[in-house]
Amino acid sequence: MNGSISGRMEWAKHLELLSPGSSPPDDPHASGFLTASLTVTPVDGLEGRLTLGSREVSRRTLDDGSLEARWDANRFIDEAFVRLKVKKTWIRVRKQRVITGDGLIVDDYQPAVAVGATFDGESVSRVRVKAVVAGLDQDGVLREGQSLHGAITVELLPSLFHRVWFSVAQLSDRDGLIDLPASVVVGVLVPRAALIDPEEGRVTWWMVGGDALARGWSLEGVGLLQTGSIEVTASDPFDVFSPQPRSIRTSGLAGRVNASYAVTDSLTLGGFALYSSGDGRQPSEVWEDQRYDGFLSIFPFINDTNLFFRGGVNQSLETGRTASSGVDGRGVVALSGNAEWERGNLTNRAVVAHLRSEYPAVDNGGTSYGWEIDTELGYRATPGLTIRVEGDVLFTGSFFEDSTNPAPGTISKAVVGVDVLF
Repeated sequence: MNGSISGRMEWAKHLELLSPGSSPPDDPHASGFLTASLTVTPVDGLEGRLTLGSREVSRRTLDDGSLEARWDANRFIDEAFVRLKVKKTWIRVRKQRVITGDGLIVDDYQPAVAVGATFDGESVSRVRVKAVVAGLDQDGVLREGQSLHGAITVELLPSLFHRVWFSVAQLSDRDGLIDLPASVVVGVLVPRAALIDPEEGRVTWWMVGGDALARGWSLEGVGLLQTGSIEVTASDPFDVFSPQPRSIRTSGLAGRVNASYAVTDSLTLGGFALYSSGDGRQPSEVWEDQRYDGFLSIFPFINDTNLFFRGGVNQSLETGRTASSGVDGRGVVALSGNAEWERGNLTNRAVVAHLRSEYPAVDNGGTSYGWEIDTELGYRATPGLTIRVEGDVLFTGSFFEDSTNPAPGTISKAVVGVDVLF
């Protein structure tokens, strides 16, 4: 059995700008996290695992009831699966980590059945086939009538250092799991109508990716094409007319490339580029055209930067909820450089990223989210004790400005924490 007890003290300013409608976090904000995992292997080929994760324990999660709700829903259980392997095939059943689209679509713990097999090929050294069917829920609990997610992936391993993969995934949304961004959901959509309520839908993602490692270089990338439709209802707050159903076609694109080079044994330089399509039209246009062009995700986990994408020293303690289509669905174009340095018990990571939207928040507005600078420092005082420090700042750009409200100077966060391993 292994696990960790973590404590954090956080100071933050203007984080609510990146999540419209959210409340400013407490400043300072103290929190704790508990994780524990037990893996048993009674016989060769049979494995069972139970992983518990409390998520954030703080005054905020106690007051708003989110901690109690998580306990009532799943007893803090992240993983509870059995895995059986026979030669080159395997099956894994019950709650487990489900990753689709390299985390751009799903990276979360959900009840699922996953299977895989490896074959020796003639033109390639190996072919691996994996498939997963998962029931999706905000709490990661299996319920009757919930949304279903399935994906199949084929990996080609032409040599020891290269991999290419192809994947198709689909969401059968039965309970309005996929929502449209706030800029589309709220607004005057048709005469006197003020709210779109997604009911159900079917969305498909087509993906290709790969990675390579040679002579100190590491390169990986993924590209995604999204198609499908969402059944929605427009309702009138004044009850002038009955709810009106309509089908909204969805299409979107996304992609990410990460590269790094090991300069020395202790220093690695790299960077990433990320694109996620947005939709810049007014809500009424989305309704009338019956089309939405922003990239849709379910439970993504993107940690390329600490503020805009919510990475940082807490990334291993939380699961993904970051919107992959930018602020209010306006899209993301990101480019960064980073450095990772490690010597002895000390590690450091620094990131400088420029972030833009595909469309402005308002007509004639700007598209620059701004420049983000992140740094993380870790010191392993003992094998079981690590001290962590994080400092992040996002110098906001023209996207957050309008004619009456200039953008705040910075969005910032500082974190001091300690991890105790057992």
